[in-house]
Amino acid sequence: MTLSQSVIGGELDKTQHEEQLRQLITEAEEGYRVSDFLIRPEASLSAVYDSNIFATRNKEVEDFLLVFTPSLSGISDWKQHELRFDLGGSFGQYEDESNENYDDYWTNLQGRYDISVNTNLFGGLGYSFEHEDRGSPEDTLVGDEPTTFSSANAHAGIAHNWKKFSLRLGGTFERLNFDDESPVNNDDRDRELSGLGLRFAYRIH
Repeated sequence: MTLSQSVIGGELDKTQHEEQLRQLITEAEEGYRVSDFLIRPEASLSAVYDSNIFATRNKEVEDFLLVFTPSLSGISDWKQHELRFDLGGSFGQYEDESNENYDDYWTNLQGRYDISVNTNLFGGLGYSFEHEDRGSPEDTLVGDEPTTFSSANAHAGIAHNWKKFSLRLGGTFERLNFDDESPVNNDDRDRELSGLGLRFAYRIH
């Protein structure tokens, strides 16, 4: 192999490597194709310094917080109808105040069924387990640990389009369940929320 062939071969290898790298970056940004779905995984790691983790007016307590947030989302690539999902978590670890550590997570599923070109049914289900920030107006700071709660929700409706006009009718439901944090009983905070909405729109252009 001559020197020129070695150089050309090296340049080709470099070009192929750069092309593969660009493809990997594009896939990471747009998602990975799995069957008829486009899947997008993400993860982040954050370090936070908080000078007043309990959000008090006096006797402030400072600490460092490390938060890891992984997630996975996906959307169908169908000619008709649509299905999308996302799930993930947020896990916080304090350096000193370990009682304030939290493990939050969530999952959601949404879909659209196309009855015709102009009409579709839509709906979704979701569930999350979260913690209440110490700075929340409803947090009493009496509990030994942050208050945790779960949220189960659903929504459904119908949408229709006429040239420049569109109509959307839908309803929502959410059930909140607050956990007891010794010595606090949070049963009185449990509640169910529901709503019904109608939207009429006109496109000017």
